[in-house]
Amino acid sequence: MMEKKFRYKKAFLFSIDALSAVTVLFLFFIAGVFYVAKANEDPLPELHTIRVGADVTALLDYQGTLASLSQENISISMRTLLPVQYEMALKLDCSGKDPLTIETSEEAPINRFIGSGRRVFLAQGLVPCIAEYQIWLH
Repeated sequence: MMEKKFRYKKAFLFSIDALSAVTVLFLFFIAGVFYVAKANEDPLPELHTIRVGADVTALLDYQGTLASLSQENISISMRTLLPVQYEMALKLDCSGKDPLTIETSEEAPINRFIGSGRRVFLAQGLVPCIAEYQIWLH
């Protein structure tokens, strides 16, 4: 009789062990499928968004609009240069001056891709400044 109870305990422990091993293998399989699917996503639309932001910021710099540090001029030029399907926020931080923020929309989206970048430029009187942009599709 005692031998039968011992066999049942062994069988129960073996089944628990096998069940936990199958669970761990299943979790590894799910994680692998997730990362393979994530790696196959196309990064080009996001890269294009970042390039548009860099190009708009570069054009504002080359035209001298950023160097003017005029919120109105920068806002008008930014809206003119920015393609219709994009929204953008630009923060200008110059040494010795208060930061200036220009936005084409009220708020950035929470659940979508937001590209960002920086550009260093010289403002009036050769003051070093950093332009930080954020850009997204609306």
